[in-house]
Amino acid sequence: MFSALGSETRLLILYHLMENEEMKAGDLVEAVGVSRSALSAHRAKLTAEKLVGSRKDGQTTIYWISDSRLISLLNML
Repeated sequence: MFSALGSETRLLILYHLMENEEMKAGDLVEAVGVSRSALSAHRAKLTAEKLVGSRKDGQTTIYWISDSRLISLLNML
């Protein structure tokens, strides 16, 4: 888990997801200020660590924090 938190961009993604509960990929790209491909790479790391979940709604991908312990940890930072 901690290796996934070692990136400022991944922390920004997680903070935005924590504040908004769920976000579309396009909204995350805009909020974090990275390209879609960069978001995808960071999301893959977070998903591999089972920190972020996703689902498809048509052509839209929606992300959320899937590990409630992470929210407690982020609140401490």
